[in-house]
Amino acid sequence: MALTSWIDKTVPVAAVSPVTANIFDYAGGIEQEVRLVDKEGSVMQGEEVGSIIWTQNGEVIAEVELVSTQTVAAPDFWEGIVIWWQRFIGGFFGDEPHATSKTTLPQSFDLKINYLSVTDLAEAA
Repeated sequence: MALTSWIDKTVPVAAVSPVTANIFDYAGGIEQEVRLVDKEGSVMQGEEVGSIIWTQNGEVIAEVELVSTQTVAAPDFWEGIVIWWQRFIGGFFGDEPHATSKTTLPQSFDLKINYLSVTDLAEAA
């Protein structure tokens, strides 16, 4: 996740818990959306900074919070002046004012899926 007070600092994030989702076989494909909030100033380890949301046919089937894995302090006064100057000069050359957030999901993720069929729903009723 990018820290907007800095030009080049990002913070790794992690899911706070495993996820379980009940999925109906015939309800269509599953979509995943990663939402990260822009953080200005400092960020503390364990602070909530976003979420991953899984949907099926427009309905949320699972969600997990994302938290910062590191603490990063806000720029001090002198660092702020240097950052302002770099942004001012960089603006003439089309430089980005801060780093951009990148989403890199792990090779494996602790997502438990319970597949439901029509008979499962009939038995539950």
